[in-house]
Amino acid sequence: MSRKGNCWDEDSDDLVIGETIIHMGVTLGRKTEEELLSNKLVFKNALPENTLTIYERDIEPYLEHNNNLLDTDAHFDLRLAECFVFNRVIDLGWSPDKHGDFDKSIGTGRGRHESHQERIGKKYQWISFHEFIARISDNYIRYEGYGDERKESPYLGPWESYERDIDPTILLKNTGDKCIPLEDKWWVSQESFQWDCTFENWVKDTSTLDNPQGLIEVKDNNGADWLVLESYPSWKEPKEIGKEDWGHPRKEVWCHLRSYLVKSSEYEHFKNWAESNIIWGDGCLKVQIDISCLIGSITGQRLLSSLNLITIAARTG
Repeated sequence: MSRKGNCWDEDSDDLVIGETIIHMGVTLGRKTEEELLSNKLVFKNALPENTLTIYERDIEPYLEHNNNLLDTDAHFDLRLAECFVFNRVIDLGWSPDKHGDFDKSIGTGRGRHESHQERIGKKYQWISFHEFIARISDNYIRYEGYGDERKESPYLGPWESYERDIDPTILLKNTGDKCIPLEDKWWVSQESFQWDCTFENWVKDTSTLDNPQGLIEVKDNNGADWLVLESYPSWKEPKEIGKEDWGHPRKEVWCHLRSYLVKSSEYEHFKNWAESNIIWGDGCLKVQIDISCLIGSITGQRLLSSLNLITIAARTG
């Protein structure tokens, strides 16, 4: 293709403009990729065998495309983790001959939903992954924050990574079903409401709960007494036959029940403060339990001194 003395050859990397030739794709003074690769091979061939092994194992994986060392403080090569996990899975005993057919029958991409059969290889990968995290925490400095605010944050315990998905300090053999029938929820108060009134009368009626104390003092199926410390019970008017669950007005009652353990000597002070500072609704004083720790380690001094296990958050007016 040519125009007014300008020429572009589709088979060439050069652009000709009059008497000027521009070499496309090459920065001035920089070697081509082919030259760099050739020089690298010459360099590696000149190394003694033991030195070459060290170079390929400990140096070459950390070189960027310009053959400069990667800033490993800002970039982590995930290939290191992948290689460790793969090799550890093999060391643990996984093999295609023993487990390949079963793992293929299970398939992939099943997620972490309800209980189901899981690939044996995936179980070995989880074991290897947690071992890798343990080695990282034992041998590298932990940081938190970004940019100028980034600073060292010494690793104190496995509760900080939020990677633990089991609690070996809980010895329950059976936790039951996730979906519990209403009749088995002995801690739920069995309230009854007059749903047949008008919406206007419903809103004006202040006698909502017949037995509010029954939300707190309950008995289990064996007759043992319990105190409910936190719950969010609600009751809704039964939907009319033929109508959807949503999309039309329905009467509903809900409440939030929260409790706070306070020293007897500080009760009046806390009560007076709460009455004047806590806003009704979701801004109410909340107690948040950090679920990253094990139940059996909650009383550990090291854990309590390093983890804000119970955070009290209040929105003040």
